[in-house]
Amino acid sequence: MDSESWKVQRQVSSHEFNTKSLRKFVETVVDVELNNRLLPILTDASKNQTILPDFQDILQRFTFDNICMIAFGFDPEYLLPSLPETAFVKAFDDSSRISSERVNAEIPFLWKVKKILNVGSERQLKEAVAEVRGLATRIVREKKKELEEKSALESLDILSRFLSSGHSDEAFVVDIVISFILSGRDTTSAALTWFFWLLSKHSHVENEILKEITGKSETDSYNEVKDMVYTHAALCESMRLYPPVPVDAKEAAYDDVLPDGTLVKKGWGDSTAPSQLFKFTPILLDFYCLEPPQKLALHHISLTLLSLGKSLQSCFRAHTVMVMQCRLSKV
Repeated sequence: MDSESWKVQRQVSSHEFNTKSLRKFVETVVDVELNNRLLPILTDASKNQTILPDFQDILQRFTFDNICMIAFGFDPEYLLPSLPETAFVKAFDDSSRISSERVNAEIPFLWKVKKILNVGSERQLKEAVAEVRGLATRIVREKKKELEEKSALESLDILSRFLSSGHSDEAFVVDIVISFILSGRDTTSAALTWFFWLLSKHSHVENEILKEITGKSETDSYNEVKDMVYTHAALCESMRLYPPVPVDAKEAAYDDVLPDGTLVKKGWGDSTAPSQLFKFTPILLDFYCLEPPQKLALHHISLTLLSLGKSLQSCFRAHTVMVMQCRLSKV
């Protein structure tokens, strides 16, 4: 995505991502997915004393269904008892994987030649992108048609909000929802996976979190979730130890000079590894040694932003993770 388009998308998105109605919609979507799909799978495994083959895969499916519903009101039905493989999910995985291979290619010239010839991985990427954008475009057109027939869309997903607010450019809104899914899917499931793995290793922390959560109402409104200091800090600490975005790469858009006089040429890359940085920073204390719980809130804002990639969506994404984690912890 071009940098200028990215900036415009972030400016348009920043308002919607912080509305109370969207936060409430997120909580509703998570509750439905949890009670109708994830909980029955976990209950069945517990009743039959079976071990889930891949809990990370389960959480990724749980997250993907949630993210798609939040982004454009589409349910991929990825988290079902049969654990199906769907064309849309496969296309999403293939496009993400091949794009990543492009970035890390030792000889970029090769994938560029493949793209020109439309062969190999580049042909697969083209087909995968067409599958993802094709579905997103069909949903956009259906919602635009519904909007023409009604004064407003009944759906509360992000796509419906953009269309209702006058953003009718098809390519623009498709880019926004796909960008949201890309940024939220793997990072959210990774955060949840590491969090529960750490809890399994520290039972006293698990007990403290359960004590805090059970002291709240069954609804877990946004304000109550926000006030869960110990739970919030535990989640942030797990993201410090195992950041959902382990490596953050950037590329210079034009020639520049750093404050110390170092010349940076256009096209030069820079990678930051929060996964290593956070583990060796002396001022960040180990969560499992901090008492009382109030101290655990130290650095949580900066840690959350850094570990999630420092985008304008970070706060909203952190809230989404928090809601999912609180629901799962109660189970």
